[in-house]
Amino acid sequence: GTTAATNAKSKKGGGSKSKKGSSSEGRGEDLAASRAKCANAMHRAAVVMSTYKSNLWKRAVPDESVVGLPCRIAYQMLEAATGVQARKASSGDAALQMIAATVNSAPCLLNTVVAALVDLLHTYDHMAPLAAELCTIVDENPTDVLATEMLREIGRLDTDGYSDSNNNALGSKASGIKNVAPFLSELAAVRPRVVLSNISLLLPHLDSEPYVLRSA
Repeated sequence: GTTAATNAKSKKGGGSKSKKGSSSEGRGEDLAASRAKCANAMHRAAVVMSTYKSNLWKRAVPDESVVGLPCRIAYQMLEAATGVQARKASSGDAALQMIAATVNSAPCLLNTVVAALVDLLHTYDHMAPLAAELCTIVDENPTDVLATEMLREIGRLDTDGYSDSNNNALGSKASGIKNVAPFLSELAAVRPRVVLSNISLLLPHLDSEPYVLRSA
């Protein structure tokens, strides 16, 4: 009798855990679905603002606070896109499309977008391939503007004081440089012509302290 009661309690406990697991998975799926809907809506808004900017804005000059909204949401999505599964769950592909549509339609936001992307590169080590992929999505004509401006911004990075006497990287800034460096390699793989034509922007870093940046 005691054994039967114990088995019954065990089965009951196992069933409770199973239900909790299923409930957690269900909430995760609902969250991913809601995020995907939000991403699709913001992507559609970005595309519409790009396509009909002459109708939406006076003298076709966009309202930066409105046009930049999809980008601000996209940055948060990219922060969470740490791998293949996370990229899918966080709608990373839609986030890249949102930023690309904004850059194509509102050149006035280019510097803001570039600054945000470089900041993301500094902070998150998974951003290098995503930023390089974004440079291939944005319109190439007339001058691969996003890739060029990203290289220009990286060329301006101040690397003074990023190493000590033992050539060991110091602090969060050095960690940021370590995260930025792979972007150069990633971009050279997908847009070699752009990197080669703008190599002069990067030459100063050949004499910089951080080895990872010189190597890249």
